[in-house]
Amino acid sequence: MSFYSYKNCNQDCCPGAIKGECKGLREKVCVQVKKVYDSCMQQEQLDKMKADLERRSRELKQKEDSLEERRRKILDQANEKARNILQDAKDQADSAISAIRKNSKGADMSAMEQTRTSLREKVSAKNRRLQKPEEKKPRTSQLSPSDLHIGDRV
Repeated sequence: MSFYSYKNCNQDCCPGAIKGECKGLREKVCVQVKKVYDSCMQQEQLDKMKADLERRSRELKQKEDSLEERRRKILDQANEKARNILQDAKDQADSAISAIRKNSKGADMSAMEQTRTSLREKVSAKNRRLQKPEEKKPRTSQLSPSDLHIGDRV
C-alpha cells in the first residue's frame, strides 16, 4: 500500500526532491506500510521463537543432566550390591573350605555332606527369590471327539 497516488498528486505529499532545508534529507519516497509492518511482525515472531527454543534447550539440558545423575546413582547402587553379594559368596566359600579341611582330617563324610547341603540350600533359596514368576499359560478348551474330523490338524 502506498501513500502516493496520481489522484491526490500535489507537491507536498508526492515522491521527489525535498525543497527547502531538511537537515540532510534530500528526497521523499513512498513507503509500503503493509510490507514494513509484516516484516516487523515476522522479526518479532522470530525473536519469540528463538527465545522459546533457547528456553527449551536449557530445559532439555537440565533433564539430560538429571537423568545422567540418576543413571549414575543406580549404577553405583547396583555395583555396591554386586560387591556385597560377591563378598558374601567368598565368605561362605571360605567357611565351607575351612570346614571341609577340618572334617577331612577326621574323614567324617557326613559332616562334610551336611556343610555342602546347607550351602546348596542357601544358593537355591537365593535363586528362587531372584527368579521371575512364570506366566501361566491360558488353558485351551478340551476338544471332544465329535469336534475332530479327518484331515483336521491337532
